[in-house]
Amino acid sequence: MNWIGQPLSAGDLTQLFDGKPARASVSHHMQRLTKLEAIELNEMPTKRGIADVRYRLAQGPRNGR
Repeated sequence: MNWIGQPLSAGDLTQLFDGKPARASVSHHMQRLTKLEAIELNEMPTKRGIADVRYRLAQGPRNGR
């Protein structure tokens, strides 16, 4: 994400890697990375009534880590 210079969604990352791995797999891992505080939710713009969740790298250590 850092070398792209903007927040990315699971769909964005899937497209960058020509659809492999599947979007569902990328989404699952991004949710896990959010729980680990490695990435954080940035924005949720709406596309045709569907939330497009975008993430960015965490801005620094959390909880004293």
